[in-house]
Amino acid sequence: YISPFINDKIYIYIDGRDIFLEFTYSEFLRMMHSIKLQQLKILKKETRYTELGIVTDTLFEGSIKIVTLLDWGVQNVLVTIDEQKPVIEYGPYCDYENCSYFALALQRGELLYYKVRINENEMDSTLYSSTPLNLVNELIFYALYQKLKLF
Repeated sequence: YISPFINDKIYIYIDGRDIFLEFTYSEFLRMMHSIKLQQLKILKKETRYTELGIVTDTLFEGSIKIVTLLDWGVQNVLVTIDEQKPVIEYGPYCDYENCSYFALALQRGELLYYKVRINENEMDSTLYSSTPLNLVNELIFYALYQKLKLF
C-alpha cells in the first residue's frame, strides 16, 4: 500500500512482511533511481495546444499510451497512463525555469515510472518499466541501509 505524498513524505506498507516505511521526496527518488529500470522507447508523440494548456499524447513501446496535460493556469500536470490515473504523483516541482514531475503506475503487472522535465523551450518525457518485486526489494534494502548504515 502506498500513500500519496503528504507534506513531502510518502508512506509505504508492505503487506505479508508487515513493514511500514516512510520516505521524503528526495529519498524516494534516490531509491527509485537504484531500481533496475528498463527505458521504454517512444513510438509516437503528438503535441497540441488547447485552452487548458499543452496536451501531449505519447505512445511507448508495449502499447502504453500516456496523455500529459500541462495546465499553466494553475501550474499543474495531469497524467493518464493507459487511461488510468497514476498511483503516485509528485510535481510539478520547479527550480528556477526547470520543472520536473514524476508518476508511478502499476499496469499489466509492471511498475511504470514516468518522468517529465519541463523548461522554457521543451517538455521531455521518459518512461521506465520494472517489476513490483524490484521495488519491494529496493524498499526493504533502503530501509535496512538507513536503519543499520551498512555502507
